Amino acid sequence: MKKLLNDRGYALLIVLFTIIIFLSMSAVFMSASLNHVKQEQTVDQNNQAVVAAELGVKYVESHMQNQISLLYRKHVTELEAAVNNLAICNENIVHSNCKSQTKINSLTTEQIEKFFIELNTSYQSIKTIDNKIIDNDVTYSVLDQSVVQVNTTLFNGVNYYKLPFSVEGISDDKPAVLKNELLVPIPTFVSSITSKNKPAPEPNPNDSTEMNRYLFTPPATNKNCKDIKPLTEGVICKLSKTENIASVFVNSQNGIDFSKITILAEDIEISFCPKGSCATGYNNLKVYSNKDISIDQIKALSQLTLFLDGIINIDTNGNNYAGTAIVKGVNSDNHFKNIRGNVFITGDNNNPIRLKIDKHTDAKFGKLCINLDGIDVLNSSFEVKGGNSKHENVYYFTSNSTKQIPDAERFIGTYKDFVGFCINSVNVPIPPPVTEVTASYIDKQQNAKVIVNYNP
Repeated sequence: MKKLLNDRGYALLIVLFTIIIFLSMSAVFMSASLNHVKQEQTVDQNNQAVVAAELGVKYVESHMQNQISLLYRKHVTELEAAVNNLAICNENIVHSNCKSQTKINSLTTEQIEKFFIELNTSYQSIKTIDNKIIDNDVTYSVLDQSVVQVNTTLFNGVNYYKLPFSVEGISDDKPAVLKNELLVPIPTFVSSITSKNKPAPEPNPNDSTEMNRYLFTPPATNKNCKDIKPLTEGVICKLSKTENIASVFVNSQNGIDFSKITILAEDIEISFCPKGSCATGYNNLKVYSNKDISIDQIKALSQLTLFLDGIINIDTNGNNYAGTAIVKGVNSDNHFKNIRGNVFITGDNNNPIRLKIDKHTDAKFGKLCINLDGIDVLNSSFEVKGGNSKHENVYYFTSNSTKQIPDAERFIGTYKDFVGFCINSVNVPIPPPVTEVTASYIDKQQNAKVIVNYNP
């Protein structure tokens, strides 16, 4: 009987211990389950915040891509228009408006800089993307402090603008921040530039601007006169301002036809009239220059056939000139009479010049021709009237019937006819071929890329 009671006591203790262990394990399992649920809820909220931030990144990428496409089309169109406005030039005409590979590259660089300025403006504007609601308490926004200065980078062999930005996603007040880089390809706009020489186009006979450009364009040469002296018939060469005309001829060159020699002079005043005394003995020598000159009397240049894309300033008078001069303008405070040769004043149609001939003017034994379309008539002073000699043989051309020179004769016909009428005895050399430069453009900008950094 006593043994039976002891066995029952042991059994009760075992049952109690078993119940206690079971309850303890249940509490542990329940606690773990509750913690797991909380963790899942936290992870879910964090994931939603990341997803919200990712949607913000996608929005920024799409928004900026649209802006980039619009900017690219705008700037490639502007560049194409600027290139088309450049002038077609030959090797002897070098000015800032010539269409050349160097000039196109310069314009392209300027356009890229303009593109960058507007791209940066669009980039800075993404700060305004704020509190975009996705669903209930899930939002995203671009952090203001994330918009910084734009840098450049090389990625997979392509040059990019690097635009860093950060987007914060929020889900039930749980934030997640993604730090990103938007890579925008630096545009080149131009895919290729090609050059091709073509014969100089025949100028429009009614276009005095084209005709004047044709007249003042020297024939092609890359030879320096000092390197090929003594000069012989058929030679075309350049004469620097450090050389005078006598240095490239020799005394024994008698009987030479100077009209068959053409010189491109850097400075006529220095090379032909050193110390105010002009060289003689070079009758009908063709000379081109684009530098203004000052001279005591134009008669001293009678030996030359002069193509001067500039102004002749005459200190004493212009009397008794016997050569042929095609010049842009003349300033003379005294008489300009008894012209025995041909003087053709072209003016400048794009920038009309002031013509000053203050006293008696006539071309009794030759011709004086003036293109009034290139002259600032209102601010000019010239008189064509009787004096010691009877005025005659002064002609003017104009496309505007309100312009006139009193007592002079208006030429009726094309401007080309006017040129031929005034200098018909001069064989004007054909300008060298023009260089036709063509640019091919890239129609579409490469797409931007986004690099997302998921690490905190």
